[in-house]
Amino acid sequence: MSAVVSAAALAVIGALFPTTPANAAPSDCAAGTACLFKDYEFQGEVLRLRPGCYNLPSQYNDTASSVVNNTGEMLTLYQNYNGRGKYVNIWPNTSDNRLDYEIIYNEDNTFFGWNTFNDRASSYCLR
Repeated sequence: MSAVVSAAALAVIGALFPTTPANAAPSDCAAGTACLFKDYEFQGEVLRLRPGCYNLPSQYNDTASSVVNNTGEMLTLYQNYNGRGKYVNIWPNTSDNRLDYEIIYNEDNTFFGWNTFNDRASSYCLR
């Protein structure tokens, strides 16, 4: 019985937070979807983002190194939980294979400067 429960629990977790193999590519992020990749060049585990504003699951907090936004909406990545702190915008239908040199804004929407946003995202808004 516990094996059945464990398998069911894993199926639910997999449906909520799907991952792909280390050879993921931008094309693995379907049209109408935005994805965060744990490694540069769209490699490593991928998290498919749903529309709205959310904190990243703990296993993806401060781990995004590349991003694909295959939606018609702006994707904003925030440095802190609950859409707080410095942020970067990922424009609709664009991708960034290295979150190393980004235009970063302060929480009050003023320009912070160019800097890395690698492994800094804790929440996002896709709208």
